[in-house]
Parts: sequence; structure tokens; C-alpha cells
Amino acid sequence: MSDIIMVSLFIILPALMLGLASWSAEAVEQGSENK
Repeated sequence: MSDIIMVSLFIILPALMLGLASWSAEAVEQGSENK
């Protein structure tokens, strides 16, 4: 059971980090455009 959790974390965490990075980049671009 713990193996499944560890594997899922290794798959989900990088995906979440990439999603947050792309989302924050888009937010920054939109903020600069508004200025």
C-alpha cells in the first residue's frame, strides 16, 4: 500500500509543480499586460 502511495506522490507532485509554474507564469503575464 505504501508503495502505491509513494509512486502516486512521485507522479502527482511533479505534475502539480508544473501546473503551478505554468499557472503562475500566465498570471504574471496577465498582470504585466494589465499594467
